Amino acid sequence: FHFEILESIMMLYPLPASTDCDFSLLQYTFLVNSKERKKQRAGSWQNYANTKMKQSYFNSRRNAIIERGHQQREVKRAEIELLEEEQNFDYEIRASCYCNHETLRWLRNDSQRHFCVFHEACPELSNFTTGSDIQQQVFWLSPHFSQYFLPTYLPQFPKEDRQRPNNSQIHCCIIGNPERRDYSLVEHYIRQQQSSRIHIHQIGHGQVEIQDSSVFTQHTGNNVVDFYQYQRLLYDTCDVIWGLMTFSNTPNYFSVGGKQKLSGTLSQAVAYQRPLVLHEELYRLYEKELQNIAWVEVHNDSPQSFVEAVYRMVDRFD
Repeated sequence: FHFEILESIMMLYPLPASTDCDFSLLQYTFLVNSKERKKQRAGSWQNYANTKMKQSYFNSRRNAIIERGHQQREVKRAEIELLEEEQNFDYEIRASCYCNHETLRWLRNDSQRHFCVFHEACPELSNFTTGSDIQQQVFWLSPHFSQYFLPTYLPQFPKEDRQRPNNSQIHCCIIGNPERRDYSLVEHYIRQQQSSRIHIHQIGHGQVEIQDSSVFTQHTGNNVVDFYQYQRLLYDTCDVIWGLMTFSNTPNYFSVGGKQKLSGTLSQAVAYQRPLVLHEELYRLYEKELQNIAWVEVHNDSPQSFVEAVYRMVDRFD
């Protein structure tokens, strides 16, 4: 389940401006079903929601400004509640909508109160919406689509508390499931590496076989499963984030030929203001969202292009 996007839905989901709601006094109710609650990741997110999010979230962002239907609204007070049983809500936003007729029927059943977040392309939606206003009820998480918001609200940590690895190396992080990253680029770089300053970190589920393990660390265990500690590990460790997505190996993140999905790597880079080494097509797609990041080095599908981007990255630290 995508716990990373729940805060962003709370703060960014663009409900239509016509929505009849007092946005200055909000109660957010997160429905986490019993199956999800049993998982360690769910438990750690609930702890985060009930403590840091519930007790200090709006205090740390006092008089928070949220976006609603292209209008800015000021939140003076908000309450957060976690439930297991569904109740009658004023508005319901499904955080992970599947592209199927059940979802589409649910949207059409109540066009004023039901809203959806889709994670990938849904061709059926265009066929289903003829003669309806259902388009106002759906949003995506990437600029592949005209109606989207980038989920960038993640746990925040004071800059002065960052516990960076204590050495002079450049710590480059690859985030997420290794099956969704093109590790042939890393292998190509390691075979040619000329800089002893780089150390590579893989943070996420799954094992990776790397020939030269002296420059590579894999992070597994509780720090990856625990929602809050996972974000803290990223914040502390990463000087740079390597996207490691190529059109030939991971087409689902690109505009043509795939599911047009968001990579969480981009949300984390924006949330924690970390520079990126990224495929040039993805940079063009997300350029607006990445404009506040210090720098981005781009490459194409070629392994040698990736290596050259890494060399330019090293130069930025000299």
